[in-house]
Amino acid sequence: MEQKWKLVGVYPIKHYACGLVAGQMVRLLKDVVARDTVGQETGTVFRAGEIWEVVSGSDEPPIVVWLRRSDGERQTWDDTPSIYDYFEIVTGQSS
Repeated sequence: MEQKWKLVGVYPIKHYACGLVAGQMVRLLKDVVARDTVGQETGTVFRAGEIWEVVSGSDEPPIVVWLRRSDGERQTWDDTPSIYDYFEIVTGQSS
C-alpha cells in the first residue's frame, strides 16, 4: 500500500476532543516504544517522566493530538481518552 503525504502548514486546532488544550504540559507515565506509520518499532523509546507540550494541531484527517517533546520534535497521539493511560497533565496553559 502506497502512503500519500500532504504538506500541512496550518494548525488551527487548540482544543482536542480528549480534553487537552494547546499550551498544556503533560508527563509521560510509562516508557513508550515509537512505531512508524505501519506499526513497526523504530528503536526509539520515550521514557516515563518526560515532559511534553500540547501544541496546536492540524484539521487534516486523521485528527490527532500534536505534542512537542523537549528536543523540539513533534509527535502525534490518538485524540481519544486513552491518551490519559500514557500522559498526565502537569500544568495548565504555558505563558
